[in-house]
Amino acid sequence: MSFTYRGKKLKVSDFLPRQGLIMTRTFVASDGKQYKWKGDSLRKFKLYDPSENLVVESHKQHQGVFHKAQDYNVDVSPPGIPILDDIIVTFIIMNNSEWRLQVRSYTTLWSNLKALVNRYSGGAKSC
Repeated sequence: MSFTYRGKKLKVSDFLPRQGLIMTRTFVASDGKQYKWKGDSLRKFKLYDPSENLVVESHKQHQGVFHKAQDYNVDVSPPGIPILDDIIVTFIIMNNSEWRLQVRSYTTLWSNLKALVNRYSGGAKSC
């Protein structure tokens, strides 16, 4: 996937590459420093500067289990203000990328579950 940012056409995998863990990505901001996004299973994201200081924390008041899901709140600390454009762009990519990854995982899980049900039920289609 590619996009245009600051007049340049960029690949997401080059601009915001994954670093080891599935929900960890890094990028070099307009200030020349490398920042690291880390996400968790609840799709909360935190951004750290090169010294591992927390710059941004996102959260939802409700995840949508018992209440209607709400938009993200994104708390940016004062050191993040000069790179706010970079923060917004990378946050959107993080959120969308991890959402697509979860959908793909659930789709694969569902397909595997259906195959198992068919296998052990003698081919009867109950799903």
